[in-house]
Amino acid sequence: MYCSPNKSPPLNQIAPFVIFYKFHNKKWSVDENDSQHQIQQMITFILNEAKDKAEEIESGAIEDFNVEKMNIFEQRKDEIRAKLLKSVNSKRLKQNKAKNAAHMDLRNRLLSYKCDIMDSISLAALEQIEKITHNADSYSEILTLLILSGSISLCSDNIQIRCRAKDVSLVTACIPKVKEKFAALVSNDNRVRGTIDFQVDNTNHISDDSIGVVLFTANGKIECDCTLNTRLNRCFKMLTPEFKKALFPPLAAT
Repeated sequence: MYCSPNKSPPLNQIAPFVIFYKFHNKKWSVDENDSQHQIQQMITFILNEAKDKAEEIESGAIEDFNVEKMNIFEQRKDEIRAKLLKSVNSKRLKQNKAKNAAHMDLRNRLLSYKCDIMDSISLAALEQIEKITHNADSYSEILTLLILSGSISLCSDNIQIRCRAKDVSLVTACIPKVKEKFAALVSNDNRVRGTIDFQVDNTNHISDDSIGVVLFTANGKIECDCTLNTRLNRCFKMLTPEFKKALFPPLAAT
């Protein structure tokens, strides 16, 4: 049906077009809203996935951090423990050294103290012996016995006597008594000559702090020390254990 441009078509002719237009526009609007909804759902899903992934990464990072922190902590703890152990061992070693040094020092002092006491006893004994020399008769008898003892030990026909310079005259006066006593001792022994030739050395003398005599064979190769100093030292060494037991009894265990 043709219509003039200046004349509107009848209503019954355009009604179907109006209905189609309205229906078509409504359907398009519905499809567009559905698409927007789907897009929003996709965006929400992606954001949730991203959030979950971010949380997973963050959780893994925190876990790795805690593991690394624990490793570093354990490592540092081991280092600190090793340093502390080394320091403790060093201090303990120093303490042991100091303790040993103190014990050694105490031991040395105690030994020195004991030696001083023993020396003082020996010196006191020697002083008592020295007092005997002030009595000419007693000292002469002692010299006689010392010369006789040395003569028997040397077992020689010719003996040289060496004494202190101040004892030369006293020793010379003792020789006849020595010969008499020696002859009496060996009178029953035919293997030993009953007489001995004595010579007092007027040139070489023993020290003034020595009490007694020193005998030599004629050739000077054999010496017999008959001083009271030597005999005192010999007796003192033999009796040292008894002295220590009496003077320094062992301490009771605590």
